Amino acid sequence: MATTNSDTTQPASLFHCEPGHRHSHSLFGVGLAPRAVPTTEYTCAPTVTSGSRPSPDLNMMLKRMIPWTALVVAILVSAGYIGQRQSASALDIRTARSLEQQLESLRQRLRTPSFAAGVVRDGELVWAKGFGYADIENQIEPTEHTPYHLASLTKTFASTILLQLVEQGLIDLDTPIADYGLEIPSEGVIMVRHLFSHTSQDPPGRYYRYNGARFGRLDWIIRAATSESFGDLLEERIVHRTGLDDTSPSTYAENYDSVLVRLAKPYQVDDEGEFTLGEYPTYFGTSAGLVSSVADLAKYSTGIANHIFVSEETQALAFAPSRSTTGEELPYGLGWFTQDYMGVRLIWHYGYWTCNSSLIITAPDEQLTFIILTNTDALSRGFSLGAGDVLASPAALVFLRALVLEDKYSQPIPDIDWQASARSIAAQFDRVQDDDLKDLLKKELMSEWLIASVANDSETEERLFEAYSQLFAQAGIGEISGLRQIARIEQVGNREDRTEEFALDEESVLRVYASGEVLPWERYDYGWIEDAESGDTVWEMTEANSEHAGGIASNRRTDETVTLPAGRYRLRYVSDGGHAFGSWAGFPPDDRFWGIAVFEASSM
Repeated sequence: MATTNSDTTQPASLFHCEPGHRHSHSLFGVGLAPRAVPTTEYTCAPTVTSGSRPSPDLNMMLKRMIPWTALVVAILVSAGYIGQRQSASALDIRTARSLEQQLESLRQRLRTPSFAAGVVRDGELVWAKGFGYADIENQIEPTEHTPYHLASLTKTFASTILLQLVEQGLIDLDTPIADYGLEIPSEGVIMVRHLFSHTSQDPPGRYYRYNGARFGRLDWIIRAATSESFGDLLEERIVHRTGLDDTSPSTYAENYDSVLVRLAKPYQVDDEGEFTLGEYPTYFGTSAGLVSSVADLAKYSTGIANHIFVSEETQALAFAPSRSTTGEELPYGLGWFTQDYMGVRLIWHYGYWTCNSSLIITAPDEQLTFIILTNTDALSRGFSLGAGDVLASPAALVFLRALVLEDKYSQPIPDIDWQASARSIAAQFDRVQDDDLKDLLKKELMSEWLIASVANDSETEERLFEAYSQLFAQAGIGEISGLRQIARIEQVGNREDRTEEFALDEESVLRVYASGEVLPWERYDYGWIEDAESGDTVWEMTEANSEHAGGIASNRRTDETVTLPAGRYRLRYVSDGGHAFGSWAGFPPDDRFWGIAVFEASSM
């Protein structure tokens, strides 16, 4: 066998192969900061065992190979692949190539100048790759050490600092913020926990509503509790302690010139689709503003997993979903989003701000983390990640398909040809038997449509919209057969306010069916019933009495019964200027109904 010394483990097959065979070797997963390079094929020499004498022909062959072998070794040493230990967690070359191809395709379709991405497995950065240019003018390619603006990924660092202060007894999550000298007008008492979990808006604790400005008020809480700023604590307790050499507390911090001089340039896309230089926001605090790299975020996520910042029990507070005052499980913990998909726990956060966007996802039980950063807002814009579903992100789907979900289904995950016709896409779906897998592919279809929308590719939007309609569109509320219709408002477009009056001769049990755009904290398109005499609302569509209607996450459907006394009533429906019938900003409800209808339930 090929021998190695105790400090350098080289892939034996580089120097010990069957005669005449060609082998493809993965060079990923070597050391803590591997570089992504193309697969290299080597022609291997026959084995020469100790004590044997090569034949003259073989001796000549080996002499001819020496210069080439030396060249290969020199390249690998200079690249950092020899002289380091081969990681048992390394990505195989097929997975690494697939990630590269899919992410590069995504970068081009999203029209963003660069990506820097990495995968952490078992505490090691086992794959990292830069795509495009971090600086277009000077054609500087990004690496895992290129600093990017993180936007709201900063919240995860704030989470760590706040939880440290909780462990120290300096902050109590269930203490009113007023006790720390912070006043925010509210109908109820706002606790520290409410700011921390995006549940501080009225009534406090009742609804999740992602609000970076409210989260940023935690700056005040930290200073009140410690007499130090968040930035000072961040430098002391995380940046310096963990050796984050590519990290700066802001885009203008003093003593961080070595980081900021390497910062990826900020870009925007003009009306002609060309990149133009922009400006990063200058705010820094608990809510946003940190600058860091893939390599440093890998160190940071590993530190969290190894509980070097806070105890396992304390960290669990951040990763557990918050619960509303009514007991509903919410998509956010303490500084982190949290969700389960196909039995996999996902802890994640996204960043989205001017000229930057980012994503970090951890599957803690699988000991996997994915990091991706870019220097435009394209990675997050339009994907509604604040609603709490990471599978709305196309980058997340690439990672989850490749490394997390591949063995969760009863059949292999197919590669749908999204460039095909609507009919062909529908046919590819029809060949899938696993309903859970169909759900994943449905999410991919919605993601592909959003990519086309972000890229202003109307032709692809229309084709994918047609595919979605063929696959998931239902017959509408005509399925409520045998019921006498009393009143109906439908096909409501943007900025409409419609009314339909009806009368009941006696007390009646009614079935109300309504679809619209409703979120826990705000209703955009919705219906209600009001008493025609008093104007009082006697029934209304809310997030609480509705369910997802298919399509984008904000599509909601209500189907319930209500008992009303005899009298005159008005059926009402209003819409805003965004997502509505005929002007869909995302996929519509599966039944395409947008409005409200009332039936006589007793005729069932």
